[in-house]
Amino acid sequence: MTYEIYTLEALAHFMRGATTMFFFFWSIILWKYRRRNCMMRLLNLSSILLAVCYLKDMVFLLYDWKYSEYLNDLAGIIDMVYLPVIARFFLEVANPGIVTNKQMYSAMACQAAFIPLYMLFPHEEVCLAASILAYSISVTTVIYMHIFVIRYRKRMFNTYSYTERIDVLWVLFACYAFFASHILYSIAFEFTTWISETVFNVTGMFLWLIVFKMASRHKVLRMLSVRTQPNEEPGEETDIYYTSESPNDDNESIILDENSMIKTTKQIREKHIASQLPKTMEEKKLYLNSKLSIVDIAVALCTFLHRPCLRARHAEERGTCGTQPCG
Repeated sequence: MTYEIYTLEALAHFMRGATTMFFFFWSIILWKYRRRNCMMRLLNLSSILLAVCYLKDMVFLLYDWKYSEYLNDLAGIIDMVYLPVIARFFLEVANPGIVTNKQMYSAMACQAAFIPLYMLFPHEEVCLAASILAYSISVTTVIYMHIFVIRYRKRMFNTYSYTERIDVLWVLFACYAFFASHILYSIAFEFTTWISETVFNVTGMFLWLIVFKMASRHKVLRMLSVRTQPNEEPGEETDIYYTSESPNDDNESIILDENSMIKTTKQIREKHIASQLPKTMEEKKLYLNSKLSIVDIAVALCTFLHRPCLRARHAEERGTCGTQPCG
């Protein structure tokens, strides 16, 4: 019996070490992707925090600290600090651009404030308050995930003719699985065994392996908004600019003052697209693209420009914009 207990304990320690190395490995792998978008930066930060959380549990290998209730509660409070980051990773995937650094660090600071508070006042009430905040973040994230995923998929299906690598349904299931696993683990925390510890670590690695792989393949949709800047300076960003319908020069830029632009922008856009779309579809054979999206059509029509530069504008004026992607 004693032999079996020691074997299960050794297995649990081995899997905890393997899980620690797993998250450190992915922290290194994801480091090169952190500049791709906010989603990957949040995922990289989440993997680093998870690795640190697992690494700090090495203090329990010391026999004198192994069964310390104080250190056990403190470690649980520290583990909750990464929950706001992971929650915002899920939200960022479902609603790109919603997460800001200020929001993320503020949420982390609120959760981390319980660490010094418990060190000064080691009471059960502090642990309970930290858990309530963590559970509130989890529940709120799941609720907002439903709203954002439904909205995202609606706009996606209205815009794109394919969903490969852009659908976000996977992150909703991952959100469910992640928070459910932590809730179940926290419920069984008082009665945890070496077997449950091992199962939790193995399940966690499998879940995060799926999340890491799906996130690295996921393409973030940038929902285009209509903005015009009549007094645009070189280097400024704009989402849309329009070309003239003049019969003498199809590529002549429209110059309108601010008031008239507000009134006529919509009409000009509709007329221009209606007149140019059939011609563009035929000349560039866009109909041969089985994954043709509305953004592809917009780029072909030289209607939408992301981060335009003067060279792109001059190329458009010379009628060569269609030879290279705009923006």
